[in-house]
Formats: sequence, structure tokens, C-alpha cells
Amino acid sequence: MEDYYVLLEIDPSWSVEDVDTHLLTLNRRYRSRTRHRDSIIRENANEQLHLLNRAMARLGPDGDRHIYDQELAAYHVEEELKQPLSDVDLYQDLDLDISMTTEEIEWILQAKEQEVDKTTSEDEAAQREKKRIMLARRILLDAEKRTSYNEQLAQKHRWAAARDAMKPVPLAVNGTHIAAWTELESVLEAHPHQGLSLLQDGEIEAWLRWSLGDRQRADQVYGVSLRSNRSATPFMEFDELLRLVNGNRPLVLYPKGSGPDSKNAVAVHHMGEIPQLADEHWQLFVTQFDYVVDWLAQYAAPDVIDSFNQYGDTDNTEIGLERLVSIIKPSQRPPGIQINNAPNNRIDFGDVNAWSKPAHTFEIKQEGRGYLYGRITTTVDWLSVNTLSFAGINTSVVAQVDKGKIQSGADNQGEIVIMPLEGRIDPIRIRVSANQKTFLQSVAGLFSRKR
Repeated sequence: MEDYYVLLEIDPSWSVEDVDTHLLTLNRRYRSRTRHRDSIIRENANEQLHLLNRAMARLGPDGDRHIYDQELAAYHVEEELKQPLSDVDLYQDLDLDISMTTEEIEWILQAKEQEVDKTTSEDEAAQREKKRIMLARRILLDAEKRTSYNEQLAQKHRWAAARDAMKPVPLAVNGTHIAAWTELESVLEAHPHQGLSLLQDGEIEAWLRWSLGDRQRADQVYGVSLRSNRSATPFMEFDELLRLVNGNRPLVLYPKGSGPDSKNAVAVHHMGEIPQLADEHWQLFVTQFDYVVDWLAQYAAPDVIDSFNQYGDTDNTEIGLERLVSIIKPSQRPPGIQINNAPNNRIDFGDVNAWSKPAHTFEIKQEGRGYLYGRITTTVDWLSVNTLSFAGINTSVVAQVDKGKIQSGADNQGEIVIMPLEGRIDPIRIRVSANQKTFLQSVAGLFSRKR
């Protein structure tokens, strides 16, 4: 059984409204990561979203939280009975001495049980005490089980002592000893190259885990460390580490393979700067687009990422960047569009005879800022195009007439509809006409040309 309180860091004392708000916040965070460049992060995000959905069904406004809490309490009792004996130090938890006889332990347990029975059923501390007493009766009052338990407990204590002896010394950077998490930013910022080495070697994680006893932050840093070792621009992850310390730090985009010494780096201090900076440094924003999305989702504007995710996935990062810019600044001038080789937005195939292969090539060209993309459709079944989408500076489109579907001996009219930028600008309609000759007209035309 899943303990949603532990897995999702939910305080059992929270109200239904508090839990609902917390789960929705986590949902936004992980939905933004389902498009991450790192497959491990994508898979973890999808797993977390499934977990959130299950948690919402039990703990949310429409859930059965009271029944779930009862089931969870019963589950924990059963699990404690299944655990390896040494996972719980009953002597320490129940103020018992390992040298006590079975009779002495039983007398103390009875006294503790009577004291617990005087408390209310809602007292969580008392219920935990009752579980420990049940476990102690099962183990410490059985001579064979107690002997095995004592051996396992002694082995566990020896392992813990050896582990503690291996704890690293306090973190030092260029001779400066760091004693607290909040001191990390200023020291590493002054020595970024050494700081990156400490991150990639796992020393910052070890310092947090052992010297500070901060397991949660150590786990976060471990994830950043893994990504930095695989990254083509590890200083992007180094900056991510510093943002864990100070979420108000700007997002700095480095060209691939560069770092703090790069003259081409771009700093984003707030979301409103993105449209202009993206236009000025388009390829840099395309290259580091996933970092921009992560930063917005976690520190700047999760609601923007909610809107961005509604577009759906695309393998074209430039399309993603153009969408994001339009969401942040709806008034931003969209890319311009020009149609070449279709004068006045018309294509006339003229007379189509039985032997011709009617086709016409025109171009969709981008003008101005940003990235142009869109879809192409036709309004009649006798007219087709070789591509149903376009993107980039220049797209060649071949329009063709299907002679098997065109109406013979008539002036056929249709349209090619170009829909740019998912409705941000009006569609462009290219009128297409073709006159299909009958077989006799085609033969007569052939002989007239020969004369």
C-alpha cells in the first residue's frame, strides 16, 4: 500500500483544501518535466503524475480520506511485523536495557501498555507506542527470536559506527570552509570551476548528507549532479544547484560547451524579458529551450507552462519557443508570411487534357522575427499538396490535380488553405482553378497543334 503522506510530503494534519492545493502544485511541476531533455526525468515525471492521480482519488475533495487513513494505519502495523528485526531498536524506543531478563521486560511492557490505554484513540504518539509494544512482545519475550534480534542489532550498530567514521570533512572551497547551506551560493559563485568539480564528484551531496544530515537536499543535488555529468553545458546544471539555494537567481543560458567565462551568455531575470531576448538570441534559446521551460515551471511562472503544455508535444524546438513567446507576450508581432509563385494568391492550371500531369510549385516564405510554422489543407478532393505542414524560412509546396476526380468539361474551382501559427494570424487562401477537357477535346487539341 502506498503511503501518500510520505511519498508526496503531505502533513497528515493538513485540511482537505491544503492537500488539494499541494497536489495541484506538484501536478504542475511534474507536467512541465514530461518534455524534459533527460529521459530519466521524463520517466520519473510520468510516474509522479500517476502517483498524484492515485493520491487525489483518496485524499482529494472527492476521496475517502478517513477510510484511507484507517487502511494505512493497519498496513503499517502489518509491515512493521514483516520488517527485519534490527530495523527498529526496541531497547532504545521503549527505554529497555539489553541485559534485562524476560520477566523484567514483560513487567515493563505491561506497565507501558496500561499507560497507553489511558490515552484517547486519536493520540498518534500513543498509537505508535502501542505498535512498538506489540512488536516487543513478539520479539523480546521469545528467547530464540530475542537472541537473533540482539545479533542483528549489534551488527547494525557496528555498520553505523563504521559509516559514521567515513563521514567527509566539512566542505572547503579554495580554503573557505562552508558550514551551512545558505553559505553555498556566495562561495561557489566566486569559484565556479571548483564548484562544478565538487558537484560532479558528488562531494556537495556527501557534505549535505553526512555533515549536515540534510537528506532531502542531498537527493536533489544528486539528481543535478547526474545531469551535469551527462550535459554538454554542465554549468547550466551548476547554476541549477545555486538556484536550489536561492530561487531568485536569474536563469543564465550558456552556449554549448561554455560557462561563466563566455561572452555570449544571456541572463534572464524575469519572465517578461524572454520575448525580446529570444528574438535577439534565437539559436541560444532554441539550444537551451528545456532549461527555459524548467526555470519557468519551478521558479518563474508555472501557469505559463500550464498553457504551454496545452499545445501538446512537438519535436521541433523552434515551434515550442515561438509558442512560448506568444503565451508570455500575446501582443508580440508574429512572424510574417509571403507566398511566392502564386500571383494574387491564385493558381490556374488552365486546360487539363488526358495526357498532362498538372502540378504547380509555390513557396511559403517567412519574413521578420520568430519562427513560422503551420498547416496546409485543400477544400476539394481533386486538389492535393505534397505536404500538410510547413516550418522555417522557406517551404516548397507542390499542388497537384487528380484527373480521376476532376469534373470533365467544366471549370473546376478549389482552394489551398494555409493556416499559420495555430490561428495567431488569419489563414491565407490560394484559389485554384482547372478546366478538364473531355477525351474528344483532348484529341482535337492534339491534331490542331499538329496542323
